[in-house]
Amino acid sequence: VLNPTDDMQIMKEENVFGRQDFVEWVPEEYDDPRISREHIKIDFVEDHYVLSLAKPNVNVTKLNNSPIVGDETYNLKNTDEIDIASGRVVLRFEVDDISKSKDSDN
Repeated sequence: VLNPTDDMQIMKEENVFGRQDFVEWVPEEYDDPRISREHIKIDFVEDHYVLSLAKPNVNVTKLNNSPIVGDETYNLKNTDEIDIASGRVVLRFEVDDISKSKDSDN
């Protein structure tokens, strides 16, 4: 499990995450066959983020304890939890408030 203070930045509109992205926090997971090299996708579509599986046949992945399936997409909101491969890696999704960061620059 990632340290709660560690962040993975999403900087592009289309992002694929897999075992190589989690090895910094969970080195033993690098060879874990339950986590695919391309496991999940998080994309920015029409002003919001969506989650989907990178491939339809990856191991159990859940959004807020509900399994995600096939090529469905799921809207993400703050504090959503993404559980990859039955608890091997659990991510919490958070969106920075751009308006707050702009206000603090003034």
